Amino acid sequence: MAVGSTRHARRIVRPVLLAGVLASSLALWVGGADAATAFHRDPSGDVVVTGPPGVSAVRDVEAADLVGFGVAYDATTLRVATSLRAYRRLDGVWEATVRTSQGFVYRLRVSLDGSTPPRLRRSLPGGSGLVDRTCDGLVVARTERGITARIPTPCVGGAWRVRVGVRTEATRPSSGDPAPAAAELTDDALADGRASAPAPVRSATLGRWLEQG
Repeated sequence: MAVGSTRHARRIVRPVLLAGVLASSLALWVGGADAATAFHRDPSGDVVVTGPPGVSAVRDVEAADLVGFGVAYDATTLRVATSLRAYRRLDGVWEATVRTSQGFVYRLRVSLDGSTPPRLRRSLPGGSGLVDRTCDGLVVARTERGITARIPTPCVGGAWRVRVGVRTEATRPSSGDPAPAAAELTDDALADGRASAPAPVRSATLGRWLEQG
């Protein structure tokens, strides 16, 4: 087989293997067989890059690139797992958004560089703002494969069902004219973005409803 053919085959096989790894990783977190689950493979290379005119090359784009997403929900725990294209510390955030059947929205923010502790907030009635929530038992893990979060179900109100989405947002130096310039990187686990799109997505796309088993 020619070298070019081998590289092409690797590009095809890798997403399939990644989806399997993500499913296996999340399965290890699932406490019971009754958990409702959902998995999604996000296209590689769909990070949205925005910046001043003249921005050309941006470093570490792959470290903000979500390529796999999985959720499991049962009566005790909400588990969220994501895979990133590369493991690298960035000045930015990983944010999971949870909409519940009770009408509330919860946002879990995790720093991509590990500089600050995870922060869970809940929307106020009517969606007029967010307030911090204390969540005993919240576990966030950052590994070479990505970021996972384990949120006790009571921390999201014990809701009957939930919808979940994840996005990343980071700022990196870039080259261009004039240089240096700052570029903003964003990716949505459930949306196929486009490099150099006119504006980043500020709220994660939500998946289908998952009901407690």
